[in-house]
Amino acid sequence: MNLIDMHGQKCGRLTPLDYVGGGKWLCLCICGNEATVHGVALRSGRTQSCGCFHKERSSQASLIDISGRRFGRLTVLCRAGTAKGWQPTWLCRCDCGQEVVVLGVNLRFDRTKSCGCFQQQQRRMRAKDVSGQVFGKLRAVRRAKNPMGNMRTRWLCQCSCGKTTIVTQKHLANGNTKSCGCLQERKGSENPNYDHEMPDENRIDRRLIQGYNEWTRKVYARDDYTCQICNHRGGNLASHHLDAYHWAKDKRILLSNGVTMCKGCHKAFHHVYGTHNNKRSQFIFFKATHKMKVATVSA
Repeated sequence: MNLIDMHGQKCGRLTPLDYVGGGKWLCLCICGNEATVHGVALRSGRTQSCGCFHKERSSQASLIDISGRRFGRLTVLCRAGTAKGWQPTWLCRCDCGQEVVVLGVNLRFDRTKSCGCFQQQQRRMRAKDVSGQVFGKLRAVRRAKNPMGNMRTRWLCQCSCGKTTIVTQKHLANGNTKSCGCLQERKGSENPNYDHEMPDENRIDRRLIQGYNEWTRKVYARDDYTCQICNHRGGNLASHHLDAYHWAKDKRILLSNGVTMCKGCHKAFHHVYGTHNNKRSQFIFFKATHKMKVATVSA
């Protein structure tokens, strides 16, 4: 492809000085700045300055003073500054009393008409009235003010235990919140999450036995807080049972049955071998495989 010589040609405000490769030219703008522009953009007229022309136009547009004018619920107080792209911004006061900074273009094209209170009002009008309805132990009394300033509808609720609490309508509807918190304070079979069908043996197996935390500390100290797979020291560690906690009950707090692993290696191990039925031989093979991978990468 033959190069089109553009030396000294006038392209808008730009004059090509030297070809710099890749189809691009080093140009001098009439404002004194230099810019590198593709030859196609110069010949087509897409680029006619170093950027100063756009800045001048934006600056001229920003000279239009709209202070005191109203746009929807907003009254423009004064110029606030300039946003990205040299767009002028304006400080406005909403009819609700809040002040907000808005792009001038959004005001002129009616894209922004309030500080956000109008959308919140519309949402509240569309929200279903659940006053008097019961959700678990909660009875919705009335809509509550939202201190977070977002558009979620919140309800003041009376719990059957006598306490009051504020809950979002979404959490009431989907059943995520059923009380003021008193349900979670119940223990054993009185707790709503209690599984009555689980055998007592399995329930006990899921609890940490006495001496477990001390066993974990001893395993970490013996291994110098270093992962026995990748040799990374410190960070997020896990005390791994060589013969699984689930089935090797007599080895649960046996020091020789524990090994230190970082969270990443521990997660990778269980991703390969699953949980509950793990054995010492799986760990030995997993460690050997990891060393082979490292050796291959190093070679």
